[in-house]
Amino acid sequence: MNNQTCTINDCERPHYAKGLCNAHWQRMQYAKKMDRPIRYNRPNGEAKVRNEKNEKFCINCKLWVPEKDFYINPQSADKLQPYCNHCQSSRGIVKKYGITKFEMQSMLKKQGGCEICGSKTPQGDTRWHVDHDHSCCPSVNTCGACVRGILCGFCNRALGQFFDSLENLSNARNYILKYKGLKGDSIEDLQKARFYISDELERLSND
Repeated sequence: MNNQTCTINDCERPHYAKGLCNAHWQRMQYAKKMDRPIRYNRPNGEAKVRNEKNEKFCINCKLWVPEKDFYINPQSADKLQPYCNHCQSSRGIVKKYGITKFEMQSMLKKQGGCEICGSKTPQGDTRWHVDHDHSCCPSVNTCGACVRGILCGFCNRALGQFFDSLENLSNARNYILKYKGLKGDSIEDLQKARFYISDELERLSND
């Protein structure tokens, strides 16, 4: 009987091939990270287990959560995802942007709302959006270092439509001023803009 185990540190799963257990061998085949913890499959039927309040156990946060807080998964035994909606959302943010949901919420709190329009509630849809520099990471998943801020749906889509072009954004502003007419309040806005630009230039020069 072969009692050999996986050669990856801290992995005691039985050997499958090339010094690796089945799980790590599969990761090697698909060029996935070998040092990430392996999530063990649950025993058969555990997905259908409910507590006395008819709540389902989330395998990520390890909490009993109402069934309504799980997304549908037709392929699972109980037709629900193994992660609650909160954990599912958090996993998606980490995968795409390299930050946790807690870090996202901390950024939003520090900003005081959308960093562009200042809205306290997400405009355009029901959620906040993580904005990143597409010149660094043009794909959906990012390195995490190019995350810039948290925006509402309207502002996030607007930046995307302008392709982060400062020239196009400036031209759009001039276009609106042209057809609205340069009124007194517009002059005041320009003076405020000049103050903020000067203040930001001074801050950057002192960094």
